[in-house]
Amino acid sequence: MPGNKKAVEDTKQKVKKTITVGVVRPISGYDDERDFSHWENVEEIIRESLSVEDEHYCFEVKLVSEGKNGEIIMSTIIQNLHDNDVIICDLSTQNANVFFELGIRMAYQKPCFLLVDNKTTVPFDISSVRHCKYPSTLHYVQVKELKKEIKKNVIEVHQQFKADKTVSYSPIFTKNKVTQANMTVKDISMGEDIEIKLNSIINMMNANLGMINNFDGRINELEYRYIENKLYEDGIDSNKLAAKRARQLLLRDYYNKNISNKNK
Repeated sequence: MPGNKKAVEDTKQKVKKTITVGVVRPISGYDDERDFSHWENVEEIIRESLSVEDEHYCFEVKLVSEGKNGEIIMSTIIQNLHDNDVIICDLSTQNANVFFELGIRMAYQKPCFLLVDNKTTVPFDISSVRHCKYPSTLHYVQVKELKKEIKKNVIEVHQQFKADKTVSYSPIFTKNKVTQANMTVKDISMGEDIEIKLNSIINMMNANLGMINNFDGRINELEYRYIENKLYEDGIDSNKLAAKRARQLLLRDYYNKNISNKNK
């Protein structure tokens, strides 16, 4: 009997706690070096770093956009940003979507830490969030050290939060207490989903048209060339201006043909 009791105690000691880790990263390519596959490689480095044996923990890693049946919807992302024990955000290239999702996580005041490549500066506003740098080249020797840092940081921010419910950026919220929201997911039909998305697109187009209507579209060719030359002298890419102007005209044309007539 004493032997059996010891065996049970040993089994309990070997049971590891699971830390769920959500990954937020860019998806689209940014430049020749940091293309689509680059971000997949960064994600794989994160997964490999947390697959290494640990005495006390095991890790479940997934993108915050991963939902059931492969669906990617905003409610899934927000739910995962709330539920995961730790969130890892790759802020390299200062991607807007990554910033948005980091902001949601920080509002929950739950553990996260940042990865930033050596070509990107961490904005002052979030410099209090724990982060570590990595080479944009993903050089093998430096990546070995990065893997150790990822695992170390995941465990440390998790343990800190479990111990006192604080995170490295807690001082930001000393005067602003955020109440945890009751996260509920409502099932909707495909038709309702399409209607919501169409209404969102129409609202966005109407907002764009508001700007277009304030834009003087009566600029003649000579005036346009004068502006283009001034932009060139100031180092501004006139091709971007032309592209923006073309987009505005296309939006106006689409609105007149497909929306404005229906509303009459």
